Amino acid sequence: MDETLQQEYINYLACHGLKPRAVPSNMDEMRRAMLTHMFAEAKARGDAGAEIFKQLSALDESETAYSLKTRHPAQLVIERYANEIEKNISKHRSLSARFAHNVYAGEFPTGSINCQVVKVSGGFLVLVDSGILVLFHQVSYLLAGKQLDDDSDEDILDSVAKILVAYFGFGDPFYGPAPVSGGFKSILALQLSDAVMRFIIGHEYAHMLLGHFDDERPAQEMVQTEVGTIEVLKRSWAQEFEADDLGHRLAMGLEKYDDIDLTVIDQAIEGSDRDILDASRIKSEMAAPWIFFGVVALVESIRAALAAAGAMAPSEGKHPPARERLGKLTHFMSLEARYTGFMSLCGPMMSYQPEICIKVLKELKAQGHITV
Repeated sequence: MDETLQQEYINYLACHGLKPRAVPSNMDEMRRAMLTHMFAEAKARGDAGAEIFKQLSALDESETAYSLKTRHPAQLVIERYANEIEKNISKHRSLSARFAHNVYAGEFPTGSINCQVVKVSGGFLVLVDSGILVLFHQVSYLLAGKQLDDDSDEDILDSVAKILVAYFGFGDPFYGPAPVSGGFKSILALQLSDAVMRFIIGHEYAHMLLGHFDDERPAQEMVQTEVGTIEVLKRSWAQEFEADDLGHRLAMGLEKYDDIDLTVIDQAIEGSDRDILDASRIKSEMAAPWIFFGVVALVESIRAALAAAGAMAPSEGKHPPARERLGKLTHFMSLEARYTGFMSLCGPMMSYQPEICIKVLKELKAQGHITV
């Protein structure tokens, strides 16, 4: 990332009455208490990954302890995702030659579930709304439970509905479920949410690599947020499809989809816990668009139902329908199920979309958020 654009980022937030979130004075204490709780929960549940979770948490803490004193955790993870995307770009000459490095990724501290690009004098800002970090963290825990604990579809549907009730009721999924499981469940949930966020941010970098904003005065569109209307760079549907494709490859570090190393997954079948973690990371990366668009399809259907009933709902940019975008990403569909298993995790959300929408609308009405 271009750190010289940090001031442009701060100035942009200030224009909308925002500023980077301050680091809580007791951050170290809260972080240690949470990790201790998660480890104890995993041990009590008999999660075989409890000790690995503890080791990985200690390693992560040692690497981020200093940074946590100066920047909010949300900003740190966004920077990590952006730096990973840029590292993947640098691996491939065909991509790195097109990258101008004039990008800064930062948190847009609202409860929205958007990610957008704005143009500033020195380059581009990738603004990641904090709500999207929370929402996919929540959803990923549910999907990890589906994979590891064989949670029922009904459990998944109820929990997803609670997340979406919080978003549509309060404009922020923060008020929804707060999962704190440790062990393999936490590790897999983190792999899934990381993969989705890398895909989301990789998608925005892909727009820049593909020259979608190269015009001296690129087209703008208006997006409603919790802090009012903001202007973001406009993309056509064709450009969105292109950016989905390249963004997924950027998130996986692939120049071509055929470059994927599936032997990592094969080795995990008879391998160690570490081999299993490596395999689940790749499977999570493969599944990221399916998880993302599965949630977006739900959001779109609930928003449409609220609009039809004359109720207000959080808005987003004018993207192609999620199902149509997902239909373009067919590159892994012909692989065997042992490779693509995580892609099916979004199945309940897609198959039971009407039922989830009804649950959300009934609960919003019961809580008084809507009157229709």
